[in-house]
Amino acid sequence: MNSFWRRYEKIIEIDSFLPIRQEFEFMRASSYKKNEILGEGFRLRTMRFRGQISQGLLMPISTFSEIPENAALGEDVSAIIGVRKWELVEEKATSGGTVIGNLPYDIPKTDETRVQAEPDLIKEFAGLEYYISTKMDGSSHSVSVDEDGFHVTGHNYEYKDDGKSSFYELVKKMNLEEKMRTFVRENGKRVGLNRMLEVCKALELQSVPIEEVGTDLPSKYPTVEALLERSDGEYPNGGKKEGIVIRPTEPIYCPLISASLSMKVVNNKYLLKNED
Repeated sequence: MNSFWRRYEKIIEIDSFLPIRQEFEFMRASSYKKNEILGEGFRLRTMRFRGQISQGLLMPISTFSEIPENAALGEDVSAIIGVRKWELVEEKATSGGTVIGNLPYDIPKTDETRVQAEPDLIKEFAGLEYYISTKMDGSSHSVSVDEDGFHVTGHNYEYKDDGKSSFYELVKKMNLEEKMRTFVRENGKRVGLNRMLEVCKALELQSVPIEEVGTDLPSKYPTVEALLERSDGEYPNGGKKEGIVIRPTEPIYCPLISASLSMKVVNNKYLLKNED
């Protein structure tokens, strides 16, 4: 979710790509970007103003006449005003390979809601068993097998197997297509922690580090600040850790985000160090 509204204000999260329109022209000097796939626009990123970290843009709903008056509270209005997701891989499209289309219907985007943008998510973990995994720095991609064949994708697009895709190079090195075709399918559903680790073992994949398993997250980390402190640290091989991802050990639907309960905590120190 990149852009949504709450009461009388419109919230646009960091890593959004805003269209060229008069309402956003005040960002031109600091945020204008242009690349082959996304075209021109304004990249919204973490910045520091007067010693305070800014992680989003808050604007009056009245600024955008195209947002209908009957829009539901919390509704995603990104498409209505032309806000898209900014992806570094898109800026370096040739390193990903030749784009042949958007994500196939059965591959969900690997987005996580930031707890900084939705603090009430913490309460949703009350009484649940949860696990915390390390948020790894790098380019995400997904692999799937369905009735239309084998698919290798980045965050937003599917790539062609033409010898130019770094994603395909990795998949072939791991012989992943053959392993997946002989493995029992999960039918596109999200699985729990134990099943995920079983799948990783069967496919000879390395799971991200599981840092912690516990019960009743709000009793241990009741605030965003507590989770930000928990997210800090370094990778085993050095470098500031990007953050953490938190999920129940068994999937559960969350009405607050209209998806399976999950959230990420992005380390502010990482953001400030890596923003350009």
